[in-house]
Amino acid sequence: MNIAADEYGGGSRGENYRKAVELLKKYPTIDGIFAVNESSSEGVLSALRAAGLAGKIKFVGFDSTAFLLDLAVKAAVAVVKNTPVKDRTIFTNATMVSPENYREPEIRTLLVP
Repeated sequence: MNIAADEYGGGSRGENYRKAVELLKKYPTIDGIFAVNESSSEGVLSALRAAGLAGKIKFVGFDSTAFLLDLAVKAAVAVVKNTPVKDRTIFTNATMVSPENYREPEIRTLLVP
């Protein structure tokens, strides 16, 4: 096994998604990806789907959430039935800014980087 990259994707699905998109562009012939936790698993999965590579590149995601477990069960059933997986969820990493939260430090860093 040759390791093409060992990258920290960030702490959110969105950051991991963006990092995975960059890596897929940098290594277009990569055979597989391993994601070390829940946010990286969801971010990488979203990037693979957006690139049309989900199911074409080997992907192992460590850790789980109800969302990932639900997807895994749906994918397993689809394989058994020889049908495509229909869930097309795309994470945008959007943050709702409102009059109630715009002063919070996390929101301020988004508004005034």
